[in-house]
Formats: sequence, C-alpha cells, structure tokens
Amino acid sequence: MKVIPLVSDSLGVRSLSVFVEFDNTDPLLIDGGARLGPKRYGLPPTELEKKALELYHKLIDKCVRKAGAVVISHYHYDHYLPDSTAYSGKTLYVKDPESDINRSQKTRGKLFLELQRNEARIIPADGREFHHGDITISFSAPVPHGEEDTPLGFVLMTLVKDSSTGETLLHTSDVQGPVSTKIRDRIIELDPDILIMDGAPTYLMEWKEPALINRVNQNLMAILDSVDGTIILDHHNLRDREWSDHIRKPLKSGRIETFAEFHDIKPLMLEAMRREIWRSEHGQD
Repeated sequence: MKVIPLVSDSLGVRSLSVFVEFDNTDPLLIDGGARLGPKRYGLPPTELEKKALELYHKLIDKCVRKAGAVVISHYHYDHYLPDSTAYSGKTLYVKDPESDINRSQKTRGKLFLELQRNEARIIPADGREFHHGDITISFSAPVPHGEEDTPLGFVLMTLVKDSSTGETLLHTSDVQGPVSTKIRDRIIELDPDILIMDGAPTYLMEWKEPALINRVNQNLMAILDSVDGTIILDHHNLRDREWSDHIRKPLKSGRIETFAEFHDIKPLMLEAMRREIWRSEHGQD
C-alpha cells in the first residue's frame, strides 16, 4: 500500500486529499477536493491561490479518473469536486445524505448525487465495510465535524487495511484536532500505521480558547503515546500562521508532520499569508 498525501492546506489550498495505490487493486482516492477560503482578513483569494487551485483541481481530476473507488466523507466542497464529470464509472463511497447530516450538507449531497446518479455507483458508507481483493475499506459511523454539539454536521472516518501486508491507514476527515475525546479513543483503538488527521482550526477566534487548545494538546499527546505509526496533521490548522505555537508540546515529539513535510518541502500556507501576498500582488507596502 502506497499512501500519497495529495493536496492540503500546507500545499496551498483547503484540502485533505489522499491517493492510495495498491499492488493488485485499483487505487483509492479519499476526499479528493480543493477550495479557497472566500474571505480572509477581509480579502478575496490572491492570484497565487487561484493558480494553485487550478493546478490542484487538474491533479485531483486526474486521480479521480485513475481511481477505482472514491471516498467522500462529507459534503464540504474542499472534500469532493461538486461539478466534475470524472466520476463516471467509479464506485463512490459517500456520507449518507439522508441521516446524521445538517441542512447545508444534505442539500449539497442531494444535488451532487443526483448529478452522478446515472454515471457512478453510489454507496452510502456510514458504518459499513467493503472488500476489494486484499483491501478492506471500513467506515465509521458518523462522527462530529469537531466538537460534539457542532452545527457543522458529521463526517466519516475511513480505515483502509491491506491484508497482504497488514498495513493500515486511517483518514479521520474533519475531526478538528481531534477535539473529541471519543475520537481520540477510537484512533488509539484502531492504532493505524499511517494516521492522516486534520488539526484544530485555531485561525477562528472561538478556537483560541485555552480550554479547547488544552484538550487538543492532551488528545494529541495521548495519540502519540499509543500510536507508533506515521502521524500527518494538516488542513484547518495550517490556516493559522501561528499553528505550531498552539501544539508546541506534541510537535516536540518530532513525529507529527504536514503533507508538505511528508514530501520534504516547506509548507506553503497561502491562505494564512493572504494579506502579505495580496499587498505584493497589488504593489502595496
């Protein structure tokens, strides 16, 4: 099993896209989508962000066409391509649009699945398990997109196991931190060889509360103490220029990396740097 962290916030756009290749099974794409923050510091996306998004949309489209199956953990636009024709002939493992879902995602999900209804094989995956040769793909029951009472709805975590090698990959989708102790305990129980997780959105004012940050740090430390595999943390946290300051102790372990660091490059935090980039593009000091 070859896990390729594909597109993420540390690579310049909003995403947590992962492409997985196998020896004897068609590739799997998890949450293949990308988006730009419509407003940041009161500013629209820079030209640099727009160029990055165009590049990554082409890359994701190419990976959709290569994949045999595609996972859509929820219906935020940075996790799938809402208007793409590339899904034709694919198996889509999707968040059930009829249960455990908030209003906006339900509307988006129905529109997308109606578009794909005659093109792709659509399978609501909540809490289910599927087999592709040596590969088993298991989905969690819906879990909160952050805290337990979040208005943002629910997501699916994806566990991929290769029985030929015994390797496991866990893609948590948007569990934000994790801030939930229940999610922390589930991650520890699954004990994946590769853990890909989104960090806390500390770029949002309400997430700068010390109690939330302390809980995230405690949960990350518990995961580090119990999970020996590779840990990749990206997405929401990389929208904050000071993201590393908020999880200083977990980062001291030396075991947490971003998508960019996985690829041995420096994080490209275009949204976090939008104000500076905007001034440069518009000739402002």
